[in-house]
Amino acid sequence: MTNIIYRSLSKTSYSAELKRHKATKRAPSNVPYLVDNIWEWLRPDNMPTRRLTVCASPFKELALKYATSNDLLCNVRFAGKVNVVQITNYQDAKLHPDVKKLPRIITKYLGQQWLDSELDNKQTHGQLFIPLLSSEEVAGILSTPELLDLKEQLIKTSTFWQDVNHVNGDYQLTDGELFFYADDGYYLDISEK
Repeated sequence: MTNIIYRSLSKTSYSAELKRHKATKRAPSNVPYLVDNIWEWLRPDNMPTRRLTVCASPFKELALKYATSNDLLCNVRFAGKVNVVQITNYQDAKLHPDVKKLPRIITKYLGQQWLDSELDNKQTHGQLFIPLLSSEEVAGILSTPELLDLKEQLIKTSTFWQDVNHVNGDYQLTDGELFFYADDGYYLDISEK
């Protein structure tokens, strides 16, 4: 990848040393767990899981705009093999239409009676709201006979992975959020704001 991409972070979390991905999953902070679960369930095999990736921005301004801490602006430099993807048309995943559409579809499908019911009645379908479910776990919940129509609606409605493209070769970056998995690690080099 020849494009320069950026991350903004706090001075206390900065290190010039090679960074490796964590082996543990990262719970989403900018999208509901329910949406994250649906995205993971629908994730194509050639796309990196958002749960283990690092987020970045194609432009300095966006890195500063969406960072939780913007003490330092850094260039991301890869040590080797990397899988970088970009959400097209949306500066941040939290702005993707799925974030609002998917919860509405699910709660409408389950209905007010389910929402008002006691815990015992909510347990099976309510599992969709638990953080970091695997694709197989979501598939298992949605394979119950009463949720087969919901499963089809979610497949037809979710467009997140249709709006994500691989960044390689002569790919022209847009102003959408990037996320990557660097097999061999990556470095952060301090950049001027």
